[in-house]
Amino acid sequence: MKGSLGLLSLIPICFPVMLYAGKLTVTVTYAPSAVSREETMPETPIKDNYHQVPVLSPEKIWEPEGYYAVLEGTDKGAPVDETAYLRGLSVNRSYFLLKVDGKLLLQNGESFTREFTVIDDTGTVTKEFIVKPNTTAPYTFMRTGTYTFIDNRNPTCKIYVKVLAACVIFPVRGPSLRIDLPVLDPGTYSFKIYYAFRHMFQEDFSMVGDSVQDVSYRITDREVFRSDSTTFTGSRILSRSPVSDRPGPANAPNAGTSQQQP
Repeated sequence: MKGSLGLLSLIPICFPVMLYAGKLTVTVTYAPSAVSREETMPETPIKDNYHQVPVLSPEKIWEPEGYYAVLEGTDKGAPVDETAYLRGLSVNRSYFLLKVDGKLLLQNGESFTREFTVIDDTGTVTKEFIVKPNTTAPYTFMRTGTYTFIDNRNPTCKIYVKVLAACVIFPVRGPSLRIDLPVLDPGTYSFKIYYAFRHMFQEDFSMVGDSVQDVSYRITDREVFRSDSTTFTGSRILSRSPVSDRPGPANAPNAGTSQQQP
């Protein structure tokens, strides 16, 4: 009998430990905000006191940079490429967030060549990069860090790229973004939202077993809110204020706060 009990006591050790992946669904809705009145001319019509000629108010300028949803704690998923549109001696956006092995596509819409000097965050020149007329040239980032593209013809025109690792990046490119991750391993994760390089919002959560999370956020007036309709089963979610990342360029956009909807 003792021998039988000894054999039975070893049986549980022979079974493999089963870890069931969870499911994560995230919805982000985005309402673009106009640049503040202090940053532009007054929006009301202006009249001089002599001719009484009305002056048209300038067109509203919307947020020039992009928002990103970032899930830290997993490296699954291919990097998403971003495109910088070169017009004249300028560029449509100045700040881009990419994952290691991701590409920045520089699309030159002009009839002359654009030449850039690429500098990493140590101040070292990594490459002289040329974009021929009416072509698109890709630049692949092999390491993490912050990179600066300086236009050799117009040094005031700069493109900044922050490259991250151990994460998945989802650019917010329209009024709604839906993220479906049907297989997410048990563990601890951080969900962050950036505007350009500005870390605006963060929630940490844990996936336990075959847990399910369905979370909704909205971005409006340069603030991020979590919807009251958030549901989660068998997992834990914890909100906290953003932790400052390593500072980027001095003129990086810094507007916006983080908060949870009451």
